[in-house]
Amino acid sequence: MDKRFGILQGQSRRFRDVEQRILQLRYGGWSRCRSYREVGALLGLSPIEVRRLERTALERLRHVGSPQLVWDEA
Repeated sequence: MDKRFGILQGQSRRFRDVEQRILQLRYGGWSRCRSYREVGALLGLSPIEVRRLERTALERLRHVGSPQLVWDEA
């Protein structure tokens, strides 16, 4: 596992912020879905890391049962 990914997992607030940003970049407000490579380039992560973080974020949303994604604008 990549060292940066391990660091992100150790910092839960930062980890959730990155997950949220990944979902925003992949699905929020764009005319097309951005690729893992594009999102990774913007955040300094590998495409594999982006995919893993996206998967955990979507699992968390599914577990919570949230019908929609609500983002902080701050």
